[in-house]
Amino acid sequence: MPISPTSLALVARLFPGRADELARLATGSELLQSLCEDYELAVNTLRGLEERNRSQDAGRIVEYRRLIADLECELEQTLGAVSR
Repeated sequence: MPISPTSLALVARLFPGRADELARLATGSELLQSLCEDYELAVNTLRGLEERNRSQDAGRIVEYRRLIADLECELEQTLGAVSR
């Protein structure tokens, strides 16, 4: 299954200058594709929570920020592993 262009573009912003490499590697790695899609979903969910700016969402906002930071680390590690 091909990676979503929006997922790829969003993750490519994390790795300036590596967009072409990321696209190439993601086509052959289901793990990398899944991480990119998870990252897009988490970022979009966080944006929605922040835009609504409801006090009852404060805990979820913190959780999504942590999740995004964890996904960014995992993306970096996975990108490094599949590029070897």
